[in-house]
Amino acid sequence: MTENKQQKLTPKQEKAAQMLADGCKIKEITKTLNVNRGTVWNWSRQALFIAETNRIRNEYRDSCRSIILGLLDEAGETLRRCLNSETDSVALKAALAVIEKVDSYKKKETDPENIEKEQHHAKMMQELKYL
Repeated sequence: MTENKQQKLTPKQEKAAQMLADGCKIKEITKTLNVNRGTVWNWSRQALFIAETNRIRNEYRDSCRSIILGLLDEAGETLRRCLNSETDSVALKAALAVIEKVDSYKKKETDPENIEKEQHHAKMMQELKYL
């Protein structure tokens, strides 16, 4: 097992990842957890922390996607109705927005090893720019 797989986030890191995934501002996280901004910044660069934040965000995305998928039948019906009506342009736009939104959800990486590989690759690419 790799070193990252054996490591775990501290309770404060877990809470910070949850708050970050919930959309909290860094200032709110630092105040709630009684840590400084640099600490949160350092955490946010660690693969394990990124993986946990992404895992939580992916759960939210999956939940939202399920709700939106449940609306597809209604959106399809609205679309069918609107195609024959000149006055339902707002409903048509809403139906198209729902359908488009379902296709837009993408999962993010949750494996710390893969995140580290992506970070390493990005760093190497950045260094190549300066050669």
